[in-house]
Amino acid sequence: MASTPPSSSRPTRAWPTAHAQRSSEILSSGINAEYGIFVGGFSQGGAIALYAGLTCQKKLGGIIAMSCYLPLRNDFPASCTTNKDTPILMCHGSSDPVVQFRFGQMSSILINGFNPTIKFKTY
Repeated sequence: MASTPPSSSRPTRAWPTAHAQRSSEILSSGINAEYGIFVGGFSQGGAIALYAGLTCQKKLGGIIAMSCYLPLRNDFPASCTTNKDTPILMCHGSSDPVVQFRFGQMSSILINGFNPTIKFKTY
């Protein structure tokens, strides 16, 4: 069993797709992204939401990430420029059999170092 969350795998198709979809939705919606656009996900979707949200060049209203970790953690805080103060809610089950609780916890501690608005909840 791994002692640290994965950091070197690059789902190269997921990040650009997530960014392109968000940018397209933001531009076409007419919604002020800073107040009305949130990204979120569960498990691997949560990992994509965290990474894509933190690296998005558009200001977001918030990020919701459930039972996940921050992939490519070594890219941070340098990769986070626009959403350094975007509210983040991370929740993780203490008995999660798929994504170890400590990976979520370690990710929240790392993010807190550059985005103190993060809230980490255990369920």
